[in-house]
Amino acid sequence: MTTALFVMVISTVATDKRAPWNGVFAPLAIGGFVFVGANVIGPFTGGSFNIARSLAPAIVAGSFGHVWIYLVGPALGAIVGGSAARMISPKARVA
Repeated sequence: MTTALFVMVISTVATDKRAPWNGVFAPLAIGGFVFVGANVIGPFTGGSFNIARSLAPAIVAGSFGHVWIYLVGPALGAIVGGSAARMISPKARVA
C-alpha cells in the first residue's frame, strides 16, 4: 500500500508538466512522504517499500526465509500505484 501511494506521489509532483509546482515541490513532497511512510509503516513492516533495500540485507545475511513478501509487496504496489496514477490523471489533449 505504501509503495502504491509513493508511486502516485512521484507521478503527481515530479512528472505532471501542467502542475504549477513542476520540479519545485517534488523534492519536498517525495522526501516528506518517505519520512511519514517510514515513521507510520516502519514499526509494522520494517519500513521497506524498496525492493533493493530489502534484498541487499537478506543477501548479506544469507537469510531468505520471509524475504518474498518484501519483494512481491512493493512490486505489486508499484504496479497498482502506477496504474491508478495513470487512470486518474487527465489525458493530454492533442491540438
